[in-house]
Amino acid sequence: MLTWYLPSLYGDIRLESLDKDKTKVTIYGLSPQEKVAMTALIKKAEHQPVVGKCWHPLASRHFDLDSIKEQSLELEAPISKVQKLLTQQLKPGREQVSVVRFGGGKIQEMTERMLEETESPKETGSPSSLSPASADTKPKPERAVATTVAAPVLGCPAPDFEQAEVRAADVMKAFLTPQQLADFLKEQAFVATGVDTGHAYIITSRHARSKLAQTTRSLYDLTEQMSYCVHDWEVPAAEEMLALLVHLSVPGKELYLRGIRDVDHLQ
Repeated sequence: MLTWYLPSLYGDIRLESLDKDKTKVTIYGLSPQEKVAMTALIKKAEHQPVVGKCWHPLASRHFDLDSIKEQSLELEAPISKVQKLLTQQLKPGREQVSVVRFGGGKIQEMTERMLEETESPKETGSPSSLSPASADTKPKPERAVATTVAAPVLGCPAPDFEQAEVRAADVMKAFLTPQQLADFLKEQAFVATGVDTGHAYIITSRHARSKLAQTTRSLYDLTEQMSYCVHDWEVPAAEEMLALLVHLSVPGKELYLRGIRDVDHLQ
């Protein structure tokens, strides 16, 4: 029960783990770089290995990469291998971080062991250990969402902002708490806690002009009352906000954000 959103421009490539060795790939209105990534995936899917199964011998016949319609295809491959291939193609040369959020829990960095356990969940009980009242009741699988984002970079001064905030917002919302989601819908901003320092931060959409008049930057430290000039203007605002949230949530990554110096101070 794992859905993996990749670092695409608008959240247009989605992976779902159907089984240990089966992944559903869904695409919708690809950008040029996403088409390059999907072309590489199709080539890999149709390749017949010396050992093991071909992921899908007719993958190219099922995908029209120029279409804006939603398209899906099941591959005979674990989600870990599919996402790794696509991630390498989508943002080559960028440092990337993969995280997972189980149910209503906190965001955690994805480890190899965690991915293995997610792809191959253990049985929570055997028939002999179940009471008669619960013998016909199966435990409900825990829904998990994962994403891979590129590290924010230095990039001042501010550019001319675009008004369009496409489907990236849907991806980000999957990682927000109910309170963060309510705040985002109301103010295009929400509060997150840094895992390294315990500081409270306001993460603000670059489209929220009135809110930015108060915080001046997308990342503002409420605890020490100062802003940080870190962002990623190559992606939509919601994807940039998700990247900031991810880095605040993973040990060591918050310090990376705090260590980026404002270009205005370097001149």
